[in-house]
Amino acid sequence: MIMNKVKIFSMLIVLLFISCKNNKSTNSVNSIQKTDRVKEQQKLMVIGKNIKSLKKIINDSIDLKNKVIFIYNGYDCESCIDVGYDLAKKIDSLSNKQNVYVIATSTNISRDQFRNKYYNFVYIDEHDIIRHELKYVYTPIIIKLDSLSIVKNVFFPNNNRNKEVELSFVRKCIVK
Repeated sequence: MIMNKVKIFSMLIVLLFISCKNNKSTNSVNSIQKTDRVKEQQKLMVIGKNIKSLKKIINDSIDLKNKVIFIYNGYDCESCIDVGYDLAKKIDSLSNKQNVYVIATSTNISRDQFRNKYYNFVYIDEHDIIRHELKYVYTPIIIKLDSLSIVKNVFFPNNNRNKEVELSFVRKCIVK
């Protein structure tokens, strides 16, 4: 009798463990899907905007027409920031000139530059005014501007790298 109770109790523990494990992975997938939906909504919200605060951060002497802006916050995931720097360097390399301007907030810029071997100037948005203007959009974010300095396209660098999607975005950013 006691042996049966021990077997039943052990079986319940195993079932409980399995159900918790499955629930955890389901929650993780649901969380990723929810984040992707929010990013897609934010992308639609940003496209077509003229980001007026860019001129406050990147001075008036730089023409932002047909340029790319990489914005990140020091609290973003480090590997996502690294993906953004990687794409910035790739776009500049393929354009044969600096086409991407990096803007950072709340971070140790020199550490990020050193880690990513990025040697161009990184602008500081000390008061987070660009993200404020964009209703605190997810970062890191790469924004492609058109000939009128209006947001034409948006990309969110992340760990789940889809090389085809990245390459498609990079092609849209290349200006020779």
